[in-house]
Amino acid sequence: MKKQLLTSRTTSAIDAAVLILRLMLGIWLFAHGAQKLFGIFGGKGIDAALTGQAGVGIPNWLTYLSVYTECFGGLMITFGFLTRIASAFMLINMLVAASMHLSKGFFAVEDPLSFAMMALAILLIGPGVWSIDYLIFEKRASGTTVLL
Repeated sequence: MKKQLLTSRTTSAIDAAVLILRLMLGIWLFAHGAQKLFGIFGGKGIDAALTGQAGVGIPNWLTYLSVYTECFGGLMITFGFLTRIASAFMLINMLVAASMHLSKGFFAVEDPLSFAMMALAILLIGPGVWSIDYLIFEKRASGTTVLL
């Protein structure tokens, strides 16, 4: 079987797809985190998040970690800055969120599980060429990229 090389057109499409995936996940997660942290976009703010999580036995420090991960991790993914690290944190955060909603049925789990799988895809693929990571960590001399 003959191997087919990626063409510049194919790689451009992949780079565009990674950008779209990063933008969608990052913006969604930033908005969710900003609701919980700042009370914007119809959210109730950090006090409500702390109260709600404490009601199900989540310590305050974990609530803060989760909210900051959503808000600022979402921004990091959006702009492609330390993308793999942010995606790893987001994957864990969303898997925990999904597990907490399991008793409520599939439709309560689909959003965090979808976010988790998007974070996993970005973690595996990387940030793509349209990212801060690419601008900072691209090793132009050797033509290789440092994987974060």
